[in-house]
Amino acid sequence: MLNNKQRRELLTRANEAEFPGSILDVFRGAEQGRDLIGEFTMSQGDPMAMASTPEEQNRGLRPFHDAGRTDMSMTFTDVPPNTPFNTVGMKKPIDIKTYDRQGHLVKSYDAVPPGMTGMSSGPNSAFAVERPTKAQSSVSPINYLLDTLNQPDPVRYAGEQTMQASDALRAETERVADVRANVLTQAQNIEQGQADLTDEARESYRFYQDTSRDLRGETPQAVRAELMRRQQMLPDSVKEVLPAEGRYNVFNVSPEMYTTSRQLYCTPYGCLPYQKAGASDLPIVHSNPKFRAGARSGSLPFQSIPASERQPGDIALQVGMAPADYGQSSGSYVLRPHHTTIYSGEAEGTTDFNDPESVMAYNARGGVAMRFGESEIDREEAPLEFYRYVGQTPQMQQTLEARQMVSRAMPLPTVEPLGIKPIPTSRPAQQLQARTTSPEVLTAARRRRRPRFRRV
Repeated sequence: MLNNKQRRELLTRANEAEFPGSILDVFRGAEQGRDLIGEFTMSQGDPMAMASTPEEQNRGLRPFHDAGRTDMSMTFTDVPPNTPFNTVGMKKPIDIKTYDRQGHLVKSYDAVPPGMTGMSSGPNSAFAVERPTKAQSSVSPINYLLDTLNQPDPVRYAGEQTMQASDALRAETERVADVRANVLTQAQNIEQGQADLTDEARESYRFYQDTSRDLRGETPQAVRAELMRRQQMLPDSVKEVLPAEGRYNVFNVSPEMYTTSRQLYCTPYGCLPYQKAGASDLPIVHSNPKFRAGARSGSLPFQSIPASERQPGDIALQVGMAPADYGQSSGSYVLRPHHTTIYSGEAEGTTDFNDPESVMAYNARGGVAMRFGESEIDREEAPLEFYRYVGQTPQMQQTLEARQMVSRAMPLPTVEPLGIKPIPTSRPAQQLQARTTSPEVLTAARRRRRPRFRRV
């Protein structure tokens, strides 16, 4: 049987995960050793971790972000009142919410960028949840204002938080510039690394690819376990040129639809050079439409730019008629992004930058993992959309503007009187004599104003 503390903890997790089922089912599942909330969050791509020990709570989501798992959420149990939270070492903004033992919200911090400190869990806090900021999550100055007004010295606190937000934005801007400057170098290294593979290394990769064929008829779980075992056997030279060192495989995306040898790698190879260049906030995206949707919604650290503003290193998506689903042998064709590339410059002979017939780009040609390199992309065959890596600068800019707004709203410090005495005048003030009116004069005046009536 669950105790009240365990039930409250499950209730908090269910609310945070927006669990669609009954909380009674969650309780019964927990009594049977089954985590229904964890299963739901895993299916939604938002896995939840638990932090119950002081060491786990001190680390928080930081180890996951260091490993590129910026999609992780975390529940903190037994959080004492006014516990300080921070986002030092994070790679992407997160939302922080704290609750009391009855499950009531105590504090809420939305879209907190990396590098921020001093966020109190508030009075009566007992649980806390950190999770990735959802796409297009707006930064509310009201939350910052309420938090600031609860501080012992609101004016000083507002200034310190504004300075932290400014420093975080400056550091992120520099990091983004470094990533963009280094991405083409990493693309060249991957191309060269594939070219330098030995025959033995290539054979080990083919053995890895053939997992589905060798285990034909086995369950997806058995194929996945064997695929993981073969991935661990890959030489380092092969792992270096594969997304997630080979842990990524399209089979894991949809075992019912794809085999381990299916080659749909153009978008993962659009992400890989960025990750190697330092874009730790970019996960592996497995499809072109998902990349476009993520960049447009703000869930991916890219922004759409006009083709006239393109620069080497920008992502270029080819858009044209393609199968609605590559997993189906027969199906309808739709207009959609169908190939991901990294723009590297103009093709030889280009005379019109604004309307070139083709451009040069790094890409997994034909979607094949081991065919990554620079090639000419025909714009006449399929128009290009361009996207630029911006990291977390848009969210951090919003945070800074919200902090600045709160700082401006703070009352100015009280100024002590200087104690200067007034300068005496040379002439003393004349006393005014009081004006009086005698009763006789007043009676006569009233008599004159009295209306007269003619006798009839």
